Amino acid sequence: MTTTPRRLVTPERRQRENRLIATTLAFIAIGPPIGMLTLISLINTDELLSGKSIGLIELLMALGDGFLYAPLSYLFGAIPAGIAGALVGYLSISDRFSWWLILLIGFVVGCLFFAQYFLFPIGGPAGTKFNLALAKLAAAHIAICLVPTILCTAIVRHYERKWCRSPKTTADMVHDH
Repeated sequence: MTTTPRRLVTPERRQRENRLIATTLAFIAIGPPIGMLTLISLINTDELLSGKSIGLIELLMALGDGFLYAPLSYLFGAIPAGIAGALVGYLSISDRFSWWLILLIGFVVGCLFFAQYFLFPIGGPAGTKFNLALAKLAAAHIAICLVPTILCTAIVRHYERKWCRSPKTTADMVHDH
């Protein structure tokens, strides 16, 4: 009985896989709370634009509520954050990184997040007619995914450059002097 040889996992391939996993987990860890803070900011901005006055204390309390509800954000945001993280991680390890693609990923994930709500709204009939209120909700869903995608990407790229540098060899150190 012949068996096919197992594919050897090279250190470079293992490092790429680890970067993909680390990026995805980082997005899942910090993306949903950023999305929650984005949502609270959008709510407060909407209230300001509608003419309602918001005091500094009310604004700080609203942001405090965002931190208080951060654990709840994982219930709704872990899956979209994981999808965005996996896509950004794939772009990063395949050397196809572009900020335009990051914006596109955040936009598409936000649209999918909204489509899920539009098709299966919590506590309402599916297939609600599209109106201005629903358009504002769609824009909010896109922002709730776009802002964390941008911020998480910037954070991950910063630490990736810091941690994934190739170590200097002794020959490089001798040439530096």
